[in-house]
Amino acid sequence: MLRAFSLTTLGILLVYGQVGVWGGWGGHTSVNDLTAAGEVWNRFYAVYSVGVRFLPERRVQPLIGWQGGSFISQNRELGQYARTSWNAIGLGLRAHLRKGLWSPFFQVGAHRFAISVRNQSGKPPHGTPSSIGVVGLSWAAGVRLLITEGVTFSLLYQRFRPQTNLLDGLAGPRKDRIEAIMGELLFYFPEADRNAKSRFQ
Repeated sequence: MLRAFSLTTLGILLVYGQVGVWGGWGGHTSVNDLTAAGEVWNRFYAVYSVGVRFLPERRVQPLIGWQGGSFISQNRELGQYARTSWNAIGLGLRAHLRKGLWSPFFQVGAHRFAISVRNQSGKPPHGTPSSIGVVGLSWAAGVRLLITEGVTFSLLYQRFRPQTNLLDGLAGPRKDRIEAIMGELLFYFPEADRNAKSRFQ
């Protein structure tokens, strides 16, 4: 996967040469077997992201990024608790509906997740490995605002689907997922030739 990404990145840089760097911060929660009904959006924990986006002035933008955070899952009725730390490296594609001052956008991605779950004693729950490595998918939707030339701000909702049901250490029937609301700040150098054409425009 990394080799394919490296070749893709090199090809994009050779053809277009425009790269933007972004960072993000926000809150996230999880839906899993320890999430009590009605408490999905009651608890938020910090989530972070950094990455590189190619062709930031075009409507379609390939990207690579790292995201991570930690959250607590607790069911008082069952008396069970789990702290989950996670991070993910992913490739994605973001599509804007329009150019100009602002634009709605939609994003899809594929990720490699590293997940660690610990109980009240600081140990992995029974039957859960000390660390879990899985692949997963994500999608996001939001709005982008052009602050000034070379700087944009985005507000987005993002949903992750790691291919595991052990985000809380319980191999239950519910499909686990992570949901986040984030803000992103992107910095890039404007294109020298604004008349350049491409299929990403």
